[in-house]
Amino acid sequence: MQAGPKPEHFRKLEAEMLRAIISFEIASNQKNTKWTFAGKGMAQVSDDFFLLNEYIGQHQNDWIEEFCEEWKNFVLQEGDKAAIDGLPEHQRKSARVAKLTPVLLPLWLFFGAICHVLQEEENPLTPTDAFWLGLVDEVMGANLPTLRRIAERKPVSTTRSTSEAK
Repeated sequence: MQAGPKPEHFRKLEAEMLRAIISFEIASNQKNTKWTFAGKGMAQVSDDFFLLNEYIGQHQNDWIEEFCEEWKNFVLQEGDKAAIDGLPEHQRKSARVAKLTPVLLPLWLFFGAICHVLQEEENPLTPTDAFWLGLVDEVMGANLPTLRRIAERKPVSTTRSTSEAK
């Protein structure tokens, strides 16, 4: 969601989110006699709120249209491509977004959740795992296929130079 002043309906939505999160935390920790909001409870409420707020915000952003356009050739089936191409020009983009959003949005949200968890504390993810998940571009000391290595690669010459031939 956008920063800055929010309309009244956003404040009401946030209040409902907080009520639901607090109810959930109380129910989840009912048997834990040592649990309190003053302890770790408030931090968990805060984490839950920001994660839920981010999740809901992703459904309300225009970025999904751009994301669908970028991945359309990789995700759409040939039959779907043909059906969408048969529509009038002004309907094609919205048809692609409608078809791709149910596929791409959960993937994006899952990826975002992974990134969120990885920022919380130490985790067992290795640098190579992070590379293959696309979280980092390069791992020092690893022989992985990076774009930099491909760009810097010098072609091997198959012809001998005139000085070598002599």
